[in-house]
Amino acid sequence: MKVELAIYKNGKLDYKQKLKTFTNNFIKLLECLLRNATAGSIHQVELVSATGSTYYFMFQGVHDPGANQYLANNTSGNDLPCNIQLGTDSTPESRDDYKLGNLVMSERATSSISDGKIKFSATFTPGSDQTIREVGLLKDFKIVDTDIPMGILLLRSVIAEYTMHAGTTYVVEITISFT
Repeated sequence: MKVELAIYKNGKLDYKQKLKTFTNNFIKLLECLLRNATAGSIHQVELVSATGSTYYFMFQGVHDPGANQYLANNTSGNDLPCNIQLGTDSTPESRDDYKLGNLVMSERATSSISDGKIKFSATFTPGSDQTIREVGLLKDFKIVDTDIPMGILLLRSVIAEYTMHAGTTYVVEITISFT
């Protein structure tokens, strides 16, 4: 599995770098999703939120038409986005990271799957010049006890400095390849 960052400025590729650090949250989440599941089984995973608090998140077993159960537990009425986050901190990344060192911008990402790759894409137009040194991928999940959505950092990587200029539109893409 490899991860790559691409930044487009005014529609043209302006920056590209490999990213490297999936967080422990990502690893635990993947293990939970791949765990043996039977219809009606419920799996919980303990993850550290972007606030630094630890919560349990729940996934139900495989689809059971008779019981109307699906892999992800009842998400109706909930908005559970994925965000690309940009920050200015250059502290080396760690698997224990649960938030960016200094978050300056976060935008909702769209996602697509093609040829063994998942691509997340978000558009940024900074209000002031920003020197970006870190990038993150954050996903909202529902907390088991409260059903409240909570952001979970799945990826954080420090990158070579990249300056985004005020009023300029950038498209930031994170692509995870499984080929």
